[in-house]
Amino acid sequence: MFNDYMLVFADEAEALSVLYDSATDDEGNVTLTPRFTAVDMIGTIYEPAPDPVPEDYVPVAYPGYHANVRNIGPAPELDAFVVPVLPVTPLRVWA
Repeated sequence: MFNDYMLVFADEAEALSVLYDSATDDEGNVTLTPRFTAVDMIGTIYEPAPDPVPEDYVPVAYPGYHANVRNIGPAPELDAFVVPVLPVTPLRVWA
């Protein structure tokens, strides 16, 4: 059974530190290893544009840096980052 999480972080650095373990080799190369079964780094999400789109339209970003996680079993360490109000029609989901 999979557990799915829609997450929001303050920024990419926080997302990486929570979702991945990192290791640096002797040459300074960094390797990221996911802490969970599957991680989908989304980044910035923008509000939908009106239809039709006006010429002076400026996209508006939702706050934070977004990611989705699918994990075998619960991951209570992610609870602090769960999107407070889940979208009715998410932009990206697990197939």
